Amino acid sequence: MKKVLLFIAVVTLASFQGCNALKKLTQFRVNQSTDFSVPSSLLVNVPISLPSPEITTNSSQTFSNNNTSADMIESVKLEEMKLTVTSPSGKSFSFLKDIQLYLSAPNLPEVLVAEKLNVSSTTGELLLDVKDVELKEYLKKDKLSLRSQVLTDEVLTQSIQIKADSRFFVDAKILGF
Repeated sequence: MKKVLLFIAVVTLASFQGCNALKKLTQFRVNQSTDFSVPSSLLVNVPISLPSPEITTNSSQTFSNNNTSADMIESVKLEEMKLTVTSPSGKSFSFLKDIQLYLSAPNLPEVLVAEKLNVSSTTGELLLDVKDVELKEYLKKDKLSLRSQVLTDEVLTQSIQIKADSRFFVDAKILGF
């Protein structure tokens, strides 16, 4: 009897391990990039709203490349948002006090996805604090828009070009798993 119970326990454990391995196959990451500009300004401590160009998601192709489709997506979360000053060369984020990034898509409300408050960076790269929000419906869309809300703490004598690189974690069903 003990051997039968041990056999059942081993088979059950192996099947759970197999399900976990299959679950990992249904998870992947999607990278998106966009650029925006912080204009030169004499204003300090005044919030400035900055839209970016629309981002084409190519989500149908991305889902297909990962053996799934939009209707099989269970969850999408922003995993990382990194900003990089691309121009002027050598410029750091020292001009920035606060930044919030909002994501929107057609027929969906705008949602705060990442921010960094009380920025103290002296480099040209800045990792934002991402929000734990469900973005499944946004990433299913063909186009996304990113809006930045910035608060500077110094006068900007020239505009600053910034690249925003985002990484989304996608969890999908494949063959019902």
